[in-house]
Amino acid sequence: MHDLFAVQRIIEEAKKHGEIKEISIEMGELCDLHDHDIKGRIEELTGWIVNFTIKPSNIKCGCGYEGEPKIIEKNHENVLYTCPRCENKPKVIEGDELILTEVKIK
Repeated sequence: MHDLFAVQRIIEEAKKHGEIKEISIEMGELCDLHDHDIKGRIEELTGWIVNFTIKPSNIKCGCGYEGEPKIIEKNHENVLYTCPRCENKPKVIEGDELILTEVKIK
């Protein structure tokens, strides 16, 4: 259900630009959605070409570490990650979002 809401939001936002031919989406690697599910649903519902880019994430931890997290598991429900230095849960600086980055009009 979470991914269906995201698909609807992307479609609504893209349609504001006119008759669509193609869109590009950037997804952070810590986003709890799956690119192939989002891509497939948008293509099925609209017939648009959908391009995906996976953006690396960046975290900041209380131990002082800043950089990429250690991803333990990623599934349809969530993404489990820790600080690779101390194994605590860090703050996400970037890389957990889903962004419509480009819309190409017919």
